[in-house]
Amino acid sequence: MGSLPLRNYDIGEVVSTAHCEKGIVNNNWIITSSKGKFVLRQIPGGRRYSDILFEQELLAKLNRARLSFEIPRPLSSTMSTPVIRFKRKYYWMYQCIGGESRKPLTADDCTKIACAMAELHRKTARMKLAHDKRWTTPFQSRWLIKEILKLLRNSGDSNADRYFHNHAEEVIAALRELHPGAYMQLPRIPIHADIFSENILFKDGRLTGVIDFDNCHIGTRIRDLTTFIDWECRDSRAMRLDLDKVRLFVKAYREHAMLSTEEISYIPDISISANIVRFWYMYWVMRHCPERKLTTARMKEAISCMRWVKKNRDEIIERLSS
Repeated sequence: MGSLPLRNYDIGEVVSTAHCEKGIVNNNWIITSSKGKFVLRQIPGGRRYSDILFEQELLAKLNRARLSFEIPRPLSSTMSTPVIRFKRKYYWMYQCIGGESRKPLTADDCTKIACAMAELHRKTARMKLAHDKRWTTPFQSRWLIKEILKLLRNSGDSNADRYFHNHAEEVIAALRELHPGAYMQLPRIPIHADIFSENILFKDGRLTGVIDFDNCHIGTRIRDLTTFIDWECRDSRAMRLDLDKVRLFVKAYREHAMLSTEEISYIPDISISANIVRFWYMYWVMRHCPERKLTTARMKEAISCMRWVKKNRDEIIERLSS
């Protein structure tokens, strides 16, 4: 336990610690103590401190906004701030939120998540944050092409290396075909940017919590929605979008928040970009974090879904706009 900064938080006597196996990037521990259960989060390396402050400010304001579900409520440390530095890593802690993630999500689950996202967007649209955090848009692909080419120059001869090498030219061409149109003029608000099944908690049929705001930033609502669609609105083989499920999700969202036809028209290109990022990132993790024991399965899913969305772009827009 001495390897974790538990003494910096007033959580009583520690009974046990357990490392969470879920997640690809984050290191989280479940801490059981005399005062309850807590989550200790280790912030991924390379993250700017200003980005950490953005997340903490957003969480603080959302907790004051009285949402219909819970989100992490950072505990203050002995240093009077939620985030502490310990052995060259940043950490923060919050009390566990009741509920569990589940997969696959039912149609009713997706409807509840759409309502929760609409509520989040209504709240954050009115917020003014002192800190800023902006990410590249799905159409600013120069950095991604550069990263793909960098990995190509240093690839080996494993199955993952060969799969990445065989599809790199195709994904670079797909990135260059994306056209932003008026995307940059869409309203921008603080978004979660990583809402999918593992970050949504349910209990007794009720959506009880939204967790893991690590990727939150200033972005568009449609990017936030497309992230969920890409992860959770696929067919049983995860190779294409299930348009019936996507329509249900978008319809439920539009019943609680505004979403224009123009915004919907960007779903295919955002999806294509997201699948290419996933293809690149899964390979990057396999190369740099072999302990995660990932396979090429997710890379193959990303390529298949990217191809399907490209082929059916017009149908997707037509069905979701009607």
